[in-house]
Amino acid sequence: VIAGLELGKRWYFQARLLYEGDDENVTGPWSQQYSFDLSSIPDRPSLTLSKGVINEGDSVTARWGYTSEDGTTQAYADICLASYDNNHNIVYGDIIAHVETGQSVELVYDWQTDQTYFFCVRTTSTSGRQSEWSEPASLFVAPPIEISVTGISLVIGYTADEYVLEQSSMLYNIQQNQSI
Repeated sequence: VIAGLELGKRWYFQARLLYEGDDENVTGPWSQQYSFDLSSIPDRPSLTLSKGVINEGDSVTARWGYTSEDGTTQAYADICLASYDNNHNIVYGDIIAHVETGQSVELVYDWQTDQTYFFCVRTTSTSGRQSEWSEPASLFVAPPIEISVTGISLVIGYTADEYVLEQSSMLYNIQQNQSI
């Protein structure tokens, strides 16, 4: 019985026979090497973004959690760009961020206006085991808002008839002042 092995590691074993004789001990040859992996694959992370919509040139913070059944810690995480194929399957693309420590990173990228980006994260434990990719988180890069003024209305608190009457009165007063 082998007990007390630390979880999250790969253990290697070899054995050989020991014959204890009256005068001397005799050992046999070593067996082939066997390994036992007592590490588990990290749980699938969940990725969240600090914003769902940004402007071109902005950045966004990506956050995720790390858990593992064997108690190992996160060694690193990779974030990739993702997309969907014609059958709505996720396609994992280029890795755009590699994080050695922590569970968040600021994503700075050459965002293109009026585009939606999808991101996934995958973690790797200190025992070298990788999680599945997370579900995609989406980010939309909004086009700039253009505002144009088409008219100005300074009429506040008047009915249409009062406005016409007021304008006529002002015009009469202006004509009166000019004739003096």
